[in-house]
Amino acid sequence: MTGSVSDRHLLVPTDGDAALAPIQSAAQWTRFLAGFAVLLTALLGISEIDATGRYGLGILAVVLLVGLLVERVAFGVRPREALRLLGFGQPGWRALLLACVIGALVQLVYPVAAAMTGTTFTLRPDWLWLLIGLFAFHGLAEELVWRGYAYRRLRQGRSFGRTVLWTMPLVAVSHVPIVINSGPVVGAAALLVAAITSIPLAYLFDTGRSSIWAPAVVHTAIDTFKLVVIPTAALTTFPLMLSAVSIVVPLLVLFVPRRFLESSPMNGTTTHGWWQALRWPVVGLVVVGVLIALAFALDTGSATNRDVALIIGAPTLFVLLPLAVVWLIVAAVRQRGRTVKSRTDQEPGRTTPDS
Repeated sequence: MTGSVSDRHLLVPTDGDAALAPIQSAAQWTRFLAGFAVLLTALLGISEIDATGRYGLGILAVVLLVGLLVERVAFGVRPREALRLLGFGQPGWRALLLACVIGALVQLVYPVAAAMTGTTFTLRPDWLWLLIGLFAFHGLAEELVWRGYAYRRLRQGRSFGRTVLWTMPLVAVSHVPIVINSGPVVGAAALLVAAITSIPLAYLFDTGRSSIWAPAVVHTAIDTFKLVVIPTAALTTFPLMLSAVSIVVPLLVLFVPRRFLESSPMNGTTTHGWWQALRWPVVGLVVVGVLIALAFALDTGSATNRDVALIIGAPTLFVLLPLAVVWLIVAAVRQRGRTVKSRTDQEPGRTTPDS
């Protein structure tokens, strides 16, 4: 295994002494665990409304708001910095690409299971909307709690392996409701998958510029079973295969050297030019435009095509398009502020705080 677990990659906050301090004293542990309890309560409580992913965007909004409040109240971190610390910063593209490859490999469980059981797995009619919800819920919201908050705070002053071990009990507590609602067998399988995948997901978090985007991709890939109709003949075999694949395949990330993933240009010093600031929202708008064009092209076809057009068009027009526009505006405003500040700092005769 070539992926070392060095300790040199730590996201050091710039906002508040409480955010910098390793968790060691009783007071620090109390504050950390209280914050985790609040976040977990929000996640589990709001997810009781629906666990299929239909309301994933709403769940993410609530959990993110609670996370920002916890960071502000308990640790004195301002919202903009807290958003980055919770894992919503710019990811390392190599870690993100690796996560996409791992996620694609996990999806091979469906054709393999179909071939072994002689059955057919079909997508649910609203699979695209569910996929967006799953990414928001199981991907971003859950990773915010486990990696963006719990793992990231425990990582200060600790090694990779030790931090993962400290995080596992918190992940186990999060899955207790599954044991209660689905029985000991299903609950034990969920606990085992969550505990073991804590290792590769934390590795992706570390090597992906301490962002949750790469872990969220793999996490969502594991939960895509909610998008398909599982045949009756595969109800026994498929869960076992999915559990095995979900444990083994993500561990492959550990064979990719940390130095390779962390040497991504996006993991080094970033520039703040206009294109660097706006490229991702612009790409997002291009993707949204393609989806809208595809929806309009399908909308004039058969009844099936019109159903597909509705599935693609509705979330694109009412969710993705507004988000992309807001993202573009926010990125432009932030870049404008950086440009003005840079020009002000370069004015002749202007003194700096250290001069």
